Amino acid sequence: METTFIKVKKDQLIIIRMQIVSNVPAPIVIQPKLDMWVTSDGSVIIPEYKVSPAYVLLQTGSSANITFTFKPPVLKDQNILFGAINIPSAENYLFPIQLQLVSGTLKKNEVYNIAITTAIPPEIPLEEDATSYLNSKETLKFIAGLASLEVIPSKWLVAELILQICGNGSVFSETETGKVISEKLRKTRLFKNGSLIFRAAQIPEWVNLANSISEGLTSFSKQDKSQSGIINSWEIWLYNLMNQDIESPDFKHFEVILPPKTDTKLLLDAMALDPEKWFLFLILGLYNISPRVHDLLDQVIKNIEISVKEPIIEVNLHKEVINENGSMLR
Repeated sequence: METTFIKVKKDQLIIIRMQIVSNVPAPIVIQPKLDMWVTSDGSVIIPEYKVSPAYVLLQTGSSANITFTFKPPVLKDQNILFGAINIPSAENYLFPIQLQLVSGTLKKNEVYNIAITTAIPPEIPLEEDATSYLNSKETLKFIAGLASLEVIPSKWLVAELILQICGNGSVFSETETGKVISEKLRKTRLFKNGSLIFRAAQIPEWVNLANSISEGLTSFSKQDKSQSGIINSWEIWLYNLMNQDIESPDFKHFEVILPPKTDTKLLLDAMALDPEKWFLFLILGLYNISPRVHDLLDQVIKNIEISVKEPIIEVNLHKEVINENGSMLR
């Protein structure tokens, strides 16, 4: 990356207006910083500066404007400083700055303004880094996914996890084993306490609200609902590692297509706001996917017996015996 040269007078205000465009195939969070100043004799000076905004969330193809303001540090015998703007992404990208102090009288309101436009990640010539796995699509997606966790409200992820587990439990409850466990579980103190706590904490209402906000933002951004969701995005990323050589960014492969995910609306409609159904499906889902919960719940319901219903023999009787036709001796 080319060096930006700045010539200013002592105590002159410097304003760097930086426009950053994201080429990363997923949302990323960046935190621009001004690195240490280094003098020509190797001395290091801590920079004093302001940057606004301090954090930026960038969608693929979007841009953000960042402003740095600072004054040159006081130097005794040196008049040249070497620094850089540091923008972390797949790696720390440094945009070099060479600052030179020139003699002269500083006029009132004399400010040095400079504009810089760049991209994340910067365009790197092929001969420099043609086979770097850092520039592969899936590597950048992974790093961007980690960065996005900095800004995504945790309740969205928790609500999505609860719905995923409840969906698993709902399917499991339709099996013969699931029906037996459900009946036994309903007779335990665990089930009663859990249902009461879910009702008191209003878990169904809380998850419904978080889900509606998340789906609203998905619709607003015109994102395909079948590809939405934090967990679903990580699944797509994982499965796409199967047919890609990440050391070759130009490697062509077919995108892995996942089967349709569970219809969240149908699941929410089935559970409604019934805390007993929410707790039951959550426990059954955990029982089905977690060996530890599986063993623990087996101990809880081990000695619980299921009542065997006697077969009912249906007898057709007339409603009005006195007024029926025919002899009562028939």
